[in-house]
Amino acid sequence: MDTRLEMKLLQEQVKCDLILNSAQAGCLYKKNCQLKRKVQFYFAFLGLIRCREFQMAEIEHFYDPADASHSSIDSVKELILPFFTKDAQMGGGKLTKCSIGAALKNEVLCNETLAYFIGRIFLFAKAIGIDPARMRFR
Repeated sequence: MDTRLEMKLLQEQVKCDLILNSAQAGCLYKKNCQLKRKVQFYFAFLGLIRCREFQMAEIEHFYDPADASHSSIDSVKELILPFFTKDAQMGGGKLTKCSIGAALKNEVLCNETLAYFIGRIFLFAKAIGIDPARMRFR
């Protein structure tokens, strides 16, 4: 669905003029194999095409670019995260582990709002059982 339509429907639901945050979750289906058109139609008719299903979620948070500070940044500033910086990606470098506060100071992260949400995502991923050793933030 077009994002403009989603925002319009969301505005009608919550009955306000400006929405600053929204979140949605849903499924994405991807065909597992690429077949020729005739064969694909035949398999679709019989219901034999396998699809992979992915659970996805997104959060849209709007902020004033002139003031990108976040009131709750102190709650995640001391978290140590594995960052794969722009220079490391381009030069074949390795992960850099540093705190969110240090990443803000070294301009790995551009503002406090982004840093806060990256910290919250890290905490959520750990809470649901994802191994921190397998995580990296770009």
